[in-house]
Amino acid sequence: MPDEQFLLVGERESMSDDLPSNVEFQSPTGDMRSVYARTRLLIAPSTAESYGRVIVEAAMSGIPCVVSDIPGIREASAG
Repeated sequence: MPDEQFLLVGERESMSDDLPSNVEFQSPTGDMRSVYARTRLLIAPSTAESYGRVIVEAAMSGIPCVVSDIPGIREASAG
């Protein structure tokens, strides 16, 4: 997928310093609206989640979501 741009939002210690040129890293922000405005697809591969707030926010912004089938995310993405 060399033509696609990827935005990783999260804690830096969990990510490599050697990112490909089509991957941008951003620290978590309190205002995710600017992130959602440039997002075409949300991928949430979490292995543990108490509540999928980011999934609910993305879905409310009209962004399709690919998510893990785990409790918390399952409930947030139901319906």
